[in-house]
Amino acid sequence: MNAADQYMVVKALIVGLGEALVHVEKRVDQLRAEQSAKSFDTRFGGLVRTVTKAKIAFTSAGVLDYARQHYPHEVTEAWTETKIIDHPATVHPSVEATLRKRFKIQGDVVIDPESGEVIDFAMVVPQKEHWTANLTDDAKASAANAMLERLDSVTEILELES
Repeated sequence: MNAADQYMVVKALIVGLGEALVHVEKRVDQLRAEQSAKSFDTRFGGLVRTVTKAKIAFTSAGVLDYARQHYPHEVTEAWTETKIIDHPATVHPSVEATLRKRFKIQGDVVIDPESGEVIDFAMVVPQKEHWTANLTDDAKASAANAMLERLDSVTEILELES
């Protein structure tokens, strides 16, 4: 097996490990439910259940329309000699940051708290939970060394007979 073959086998194994990780995550979720735990201390490091907050996402066209009405000084229009071109117009990035601070998530919609208006060009990206593995430096080094020492035998896992 040449180096290019080994490279491709390692890439294929990474895909396989990703699938295995999904399977093991389900088992860790079961363990978490059984033990009512939010984290686990292991000999390889800490494993923590992380929850990301719900976020606000915008459609580009909606932000552009809103900015044209409320922040026209933050919009750069593209002009020809005779008219404004429909697109591309750009909105300064600070506008979205300002809108994220101004608008609020209420249930599964985004509202303007000053007017109570539902913002139709904004959507709620729901909170997500995932496991965060904080591997120790020793665990990382040991795994790297073990894989490098056994590279030939590991890549033979997928060696195909022709």
